[in-house]
Amino acid sequence: MIASVINTLAKLPGFNAAGLNTLHCADTAQGHLQVCDDGRYRALVVDGCVQSVLDRQYPQRPCLPHTQLAQLALLGQPQSLLMAGLGGGDLLRVLAEPLAGAEFYCVESCPAVIDSQRIYFAGSSPPQLTLLQQDINDFILRCQRRFDLIVLDVFCGASQPQWMLAESFYQRLRALLNTPGQLLINLAVREQSLLLEFALMLRQLFDRRVLFVPLPECDNFLILAYQGRPPLNSNGELQQALQRLQLPLQIEQLQAVNICADDGELALWAE
Repeated sequence: MIASVINTLAKLPGFNAAGLNTLHCADTAQGHLQVCDDGRYRALVVDGCVQSVLDRQYPQRPCLPHTQLAQLALLGQPQSLLMAGLGGGDLLRVLAEPLAGAEFYCVESCPAVIDSQRIYFAGSSPPQLTLLQQDINDFILRCQRRFDLIVLDVFCGASQPQWMLAESFYQRLRALLNTPGQLLINLAVREQSLLLEFALMLRQLFDRRVLFVPLPECDNFLILAYQGRPPLNSNGELQQALQRLQLPLQIEQLQAVNICADDGELALWAE
């Protein structure tokens, strides 16, 4: 088993490296796909990168940093969601229970990923889910409805397609958001110049209402962009929400990677 996979899973309580087995593997357009299981945790791995983890004892528990911090999107209480990228259904599991009754649309281009999620991660999908095998770019060109929350979690192994940095793509997504609405992005950009360029573009497109959230123990960011006013109004309200959701994040970490006013308040709160 690839050492990077074991290192990722070893951070989970009760993980048994000696018992880790491969249940399924397939070569896909996105890379070499594996489903691994140690008896408790089941992981979807693409090109050696762990994309999803299911705790079979506690299925609703978020196991990876991005799924845990994605709960920030719950603050907007979305009732209609569009998700690009299925993986093993991690974000569906995390968001479905607290958003009972919400409509979920998920677009996934890879049939092998859809089959793996259905067979090996069964029971992780909300009953009100519409799952489409389609490229997200084609979907948003033809979509006639709007959503309270759009989630982008699209990877090809450890990398992301170049179109995920294109302004025209986010212009189309913004047109599909309700007001108020939220866009949640799991972003992996290693080059600082590209990250800065992307951040400036997104801040301009969403009138500076953008929150960058650093993910622990990796280079990824979760990004929340708000159409209209954010669901909170101050650093204090955000800190209370972080404590209520039991998220491992402090205001100081957000201040370090976001634009702030002179008094330390995050700039996205400004009118």
